Order: sequence, then structure tokens, then C-alpha cells
Amino acid sequence: MQSCLPVKGWTIPADEIARRLDLREDGHTLVCSVDPPGCVDIDDALHARALPSAQDGAPRYEVGVHIADVGHFIKAGTPIDAEAAARATTVYLVNRRIDMVPKRLGEDLCSLHEKVDRLAFSVIWVVDHEANVISTKVAKTVIRSVAALSYEQAQLRMDDARLVDPLTESLRTLNRLAKALKAKRAASGALSLASPEVRFVLDSETRDPTDVAMYNLKEANSMVEEFMLLANITVARQIAQAFPQHAILRRHPPPPPGAFDGLNHALRAHGFELDASSSFALSDSLDACTKPADPYFNKLVRILATRSMQQARYFSSGTLTPADYLHYGLAAPIYTHFTSPIRRYAPLPSTSAAQHAGAHHGAPSSPHAPTMTRCAWPSRWTRAAPIGPSCSSPSSSPYCPGPSASCECELARTAQGVGRAECASGRRKRQAGVAKTQDARRRDPPHTELTN
Repeated sequence: MQSCLPVKGWTIPADEIARRLDLREDGHTLVCSVDPPGCVDIDDALHARALPSAQDGAPRYEVGVHIADVGHFIKAGTPIDAEAAARATTVYLVNRRIDMVPKRLGEDLCSLHEKVDRLAFSVIWVVDHEANVISTKVAKTVIRSVAALSYEQAQLRMDDARLVDPLTESLRTLNRLAKALKAKRAASGALSLASPEVRFVLDSETRDPTDVAMYNLKEANSMVEEFMLLANITVARQIAQAFPQHAILRRHPPPPPGAFDGLNHALRAHGFELDASSSFALSDSLDACTKPADPYFNKLVRILATRSMQQARYFSSGTLTPADYLHYGLAAPIYTHFTSPIRRYAPLPSTSAAQHAGAHHGAPSSPHAPTMTRCAWPSRWTRAAPIGPSCSSPSSSPYCPGPSASCECELARTAQGVGRAECASGRRKRQAGVAKTQDARRRDPPHTELTN
């Protein structure tokens, strides 16, 4: 697999920079990452800056989410692609992790370290002061992070009123807008579930676990999570519009009738009952399950409620009506996995689709809108799990080189293949007795393991 990677001392070629939006030298875009302490596989970063006010005087902001461009290094049909597809995700154990991609790729070439030029895939919005999206741009970029912060470092910066430097002000803008995004999701019926993350203390010599503690989430955690969600939703809309029959999306079905019967039977003994008639009702009834004398009671109820729900799943957009695209837990009408490409394989088709969505809509060729030169949907996805009937009819995709490519039919089987890989990954996690460590990547809401 190492032969698939660039030679030692690799730098970004000038012709590759020319094809991308260069965000390094404009003097205004302060990109930074916010991660768990000691994180070395940094696959996302953010920026925010104030823009000139609108004509009515309302403030406007530019906000960007920058995701490591893993797909630039993992080419379809290569051994590294096959191995990453087979592994599907990075697996976190108590004292180590089993990476999806080689260490040099995850911790060096793709990792968005500070003060190093890196290739990224960026979603950039213009928003108002209430985080309403005014415009969106999705582009391949070149970035240079100005700081790699831990959640605690970012939180200390935001809380210290004496700090008024541009980076700190950017973090405060991100945090303020993230709170607005979270409030709107809650108003739409998003669920606040729970899957507590624990931190293990290891013996310095034997590396055996000696103690366990809860991982305390800060505002900085929520800040990053909200913008990762927004990026996933934005890309999902774009690729579903460009490829309405074959975009790889992720849905979370509503709980089936009777899903909470067992939990409600136990809750009635405590004077509570969950109302699952809608996500709004479920959210309100979860909030009501509190005991002042037992602060852990509500958390336990939310954990059990999470376990009672269906798991989120990948699917191909053409297999369902748009009304069924709903992600119940997030209260999102459409969703995909675009973020965290270093630790999970599923974002690769999303980035591939997002790259070519502009060409699908006839966007001009420019460094900001790459031109389609080959089939938008490489066969990497069906090679791992080639299920379903073979295609005997010519493809309707304008980007296929010819009927023999059958890329539309291949993509129609992609969601099933990704789902199969996801199931295999889940089996490996259960067999290994997975427990996330302190450096586990918390990039999704706390209920990510089941519902995101």
C-alpha cells in the first residue's frame, strides 16, 4: 500500500494549486482546527470572518468548513483503496486504535496540521447573524491552518475577555452562530440523545487501564459539531440535486410502533412515559424525565431511548422518495457523511459527487469548479460488494464514457455495498470490545454511534 502514496518529501504541485481555490494568502481567512487533546489525525478545520453589511445594514459572515481531501490520495482501484474499503472505519480501543488508512496518510499527508499547506475540500457559506444561509460555495481548496487547538484551548480563548485577537474573535463568531444553528435544530424537533464518552487512564509502563472518567463536553465541542452537521446537510442537498437517482445519503428512520414499550413499562414505575408520536413530542417527554435527586436519571433514560431506536443507514437516493430521506434524530430532511474521511470510508463518494456536481449543472471550468474528465462514480464502491443484477442498458449519465461503463447501475448498488462494509465494521468493533479513548474523534453529535 505504501507504493500508492507520494514519495517522501512530497509537496503540493503547482498545477494542483492552480486547479483549486487558494485560501492561504488572502490575509482574511484564519483557518484553525479544534480537536481532542493530542489529536494527530486532523481531518477538519473551520474559519469565520465578518463581511461588509448587507444593504439593510444587517451583519453578514463568511464561514467555512474545510475537510481533508483524502480522495486525492486514495485513487479508485488501488490497493490502498481496497484496504480502506475493507476496513470501513478506524476502530478505537482502550489503549490504541486500528486505522482505516496508513499512518503516513492519516497523520501526515492528509492531516490539517498548523502552518502546513494542505489539500482540502471546503464548504463556504455566507450567513446572517442568525446563521441563516444566504449563499453556499463548495470547492476544492488549498489551506494553511494558523492553529491546531484542543477543545479546552479553544474554550479558554473564547472565555477570556482580555483576548481580542482575530483568531479568538473568529472562534467567538463560530460559537455564536453554532448556538443559533443548534437552537434552530431543536426547534425543528432534533433529539438530544446520549451516548457518554469515557476516558481511560493508562498505566505508564504496562499501558493497562487503571481508571475511567467521563469526557466533559464543552461549548467548543458543540461549536464544531454544529458546523460539521451543516456541512453534511449542505453536501447532501447538492449531490442529491445533481444526481437525484444515485446520491449516497444517510437516513435515520422514525422509531417503529412499540419501539419504546419496554422502556415505557420501566418508566411508568417512576411516573414518566415517553411520547413517540413525533420527534417534538419525544424531545419534550425526554426533557421531562428528570429527578432532582438523581442527576444521572435523565442521562440513563436518553441512553436507553437511543438503544430503542433504529440505526441510521446509507441508501441510494433513487431507492426512496424525498419524503423518506429524513434523518429523524437530527431533524434534517436530508443528510450524508461528508466529514471525517480519515476515519470512515463512506465520505469518499460524497466528496466525489460534490466535486462533480458543479460540472453536472454546467458550471464553468475554473480553479473553483473542476471540469469532469471521467465517470463521476468510479467502480471502487461496487468492487467491495458487487451485489445486484448487472446493467444491460446504456447508462443515462452524461459523464459516462459509454454504455460499457454502467456507472449509474454501479452507483445504484453503492449504498448496499457501503452498508455491507458498515455491518462488517460493526462486527469487528463488537468483537474487539471497543471503547473510545481520549483522542477519539468527536465530530458528530453524542448519539453518533447509533443514529448518526
